[in-house]
Amino acid sequence: SGVASTAYRYWNSSSGWTTWTAYSGAFTLGADEGKYYLEFNSTDNLGNAESSNNWTIWVDNSAPTTTLTINSPNYPSAVDGCNVTSATTFTLSAIDNPAHNASVAFSWYTDNGVYSVYSGAFTLSGEGAHTITYGSQDNLGNNESANTVTLWVDDTAPTTTLTINEQVHPSSQTGCNVTSSTTMISVSYTHLRAHET
Repeated sequence: SGVASTAYRYWNSSSGWTTWTAYSGAFTLGADEGKYYLEFNSTDNLGNAESSNNWTIWVDNSAPTTTLTINSPNYPSAVDGCNVTSATTFTLSAIDNPAHNASVAFSWYTDNGVYSVYSGAFTLSGEGAHTITYGSQDNLGNNESANTVTLWVDDTAPTTTLTINEQVHPSSQTGCNVTSSTTMISVSYTHLRAHET
């Protein structure tokens, strides 16, 4: 006799059950994240009603949250970001929300604009500033807004100078001769990187 009507309703913990609604085309569930029960059925032109079908559906509108771990060696920058070396490794870890979620599909990062899909610990090459952006995407396409950190790669050791500010006499062996009362001995250093540690 043909299908006369199809109807549906759904439930979530915030609003409870909706009223039965005649199906007229594609529809969406509520805006709240979390568990939904969706019921639907059809009735034919003779009044034969189908037993309701019931599906459990989880709504996830949230992007993952990604954490960047800067391993040793590292040292805080006096200006911004962090000082590291080319041997420093970096790792990304991501979690997806809410509690029942689509799970993380992949994490990504850029190093001075060069994009990479994260596959494991990475390092930076080339001394100087590196702007790192990073984030993750879940299996529903929810993409995290980019996080940004400035890192300074420094593989150059300081240069140290010793100054003795009193009379000295060259040694016949090595070094120099001073008296036990010599007190004006100072040590200074310079660092060759533009962004000092």
